[in-house]
Amino acid sequence: MFRETISLTHNGALAAVAAGVARADMMGVPQCLVVVDASGETLASLRMDGARFLSLRTAQAKARTATTWCSKRHSPPGKPHRAP
Repeated sequence: MFRETISLTHNGALAAVAAGVARADMMGVPQCLVVVDASGETLASLRMDGARFLSLRTAQAKARTATTWCSKRHSPPGKPHRAP
């Protein structure tokens, strides 16, 4: 059985990081942002000025955990999984 997947390009990963930076700036809270692919490998990451040093490791762990959690759930063919 095959499962259709959606891949994220490097431009998409950079756009996701840029959107995260914009939101963090709007909130006034510097963040560490990590975007991973379906296998949990990092595509893009950024530690904003003023973000805590160890926050980047935490963000990486959370992104990888989200990937493994989402991969256990099945979506209908042609429809990407959306976390609740």
